[in-house]
Amino acid sequence: MPFSDIKFDTQVEQLLKANNFSSYLDIGAGAGKYGKLIKEIFPAAIVEGIEIEKDYIVEYNLEEIYDGIYCIDVNRYIDTYVDQTYDLCIIGDCIEHLKKSDGINLIEFLIYRSKYIVIIFPTKYIQNSWNGYKNEAHRSIWSKRDFDQYESKYCIKDNMNMVEVKGYL
Repeated sequence: MPFSDIKFDTQVEQLLKANNFSSYLDIGAGAGKYGKLIKEIFPAAIVEGIEIEKDYIVEYNLEEIYDGIYCIDVNRYIDTYVDQTYDLCIIGDCIEHLKKSDGINLIEFLIYRSKYIVIIFPTKYIQNSWNGYKNEAHRSIWSKRDFDQYESKYCIKDNMNMVEVKGYL
């Protein structure tokens, strides 16, 4: 679904307000929730998004929300945009849609290219394709131990998880 759970919206907003970052990447932009939130708080910020579904880009007017929107698979993004850097990357309700190995590759790629990464994901939430979009299916299971190797902060609310990973920038 192009929408994400609201359980950590307040924490994300507080994190944004506490850090006057100027560049952001929203991975799995969906309906543009995080792009809208960032632009509301920091109108001059550079906010880019990655959304694999072209239909979502059109339906939710993502080109009007983001300064740049990439209609690309994260693996192709990793292979293509090796020189991009961001203050904050958000992977909101998206990492569980990737194969576990692809999710790990994405996190490690972003650690080298960002100050912080926020990852929000559900646990024990079964989801197959949605409205004909196969990329909406959940493909991997994540837990706190997947982030123990990184400098990170972890929080759980019901079946939702939020982790802040410190990048190397």
